Amino acid sequence: MARWLHAEFVYSNFFIKENINNIHKKPVKEKAVVNEEDYYFSSGRNHAGLENDQEVVVLFME
Repeated sequence: MARWLHAEFVYSNFFIKENINNIHKKPVKEKAVVNEEDYYFSSGRNHAGLENDQEVVVLFME
């Protein structure tokens, strides 16, 4: 099992947002793209208001 594949409890909206941001930054960190929204398979495109074939729904805790 890869070191990053594990379950975590979600305690807050901050935790959700922090992890979404980390996911968006991963392709940039790995030098696959220059900008987060440039990675076609990222929801970062949706958050940047760009066209994307993926539908993204983010649910936050109440």
